[in-house]
Amino acid sequence: MDLTRRLVIRALAAAGALTPCAAMARLWPSDEARARDALVRLFTNPEAAAAIGRNCDGAPVAVTLRALACDLHLSLDGLARLEITALRRRLGDRIKSDFAHNMVVDVAGWRLSRTEARVYAVVAKRA
Repeated sequence: MDLTRRLVIRALAAAGALTPCAAMARLWPSDEARARDALVRLFTNPEAAAAIGRNCDGAPVAVTLRALACDLHLSLDGLARLEITALRRRLGDRIKSDFAHNMVVDVAGWRLSRTEARVYAVVAKRA
């Protein structure tokens, strides 16, 4: 039997020993955390991307991240598991589509696709 996060949580809950634990979170990062990390890895200088992202979106990171995953037709787990080249390709296709359909936002004088703005916003909240 493979040890999975779900199996451990069920066993702990059955034993009445389930309490929030920071150590468990580090052992098994959430899909959300792994998806954010995947987006941060897109950038050689995440802090520069974060500087743009701080002006992009006031929504909670979970909302922005889920909207981005939905736009890419992925779950958070799917986004987290994509190879970096596949993620770049998907994002590039979506960004082109955003511009083609005038789905753009103005951010501090920049015209960004909605997808770009979401990526920058997530990176800003992670960096």
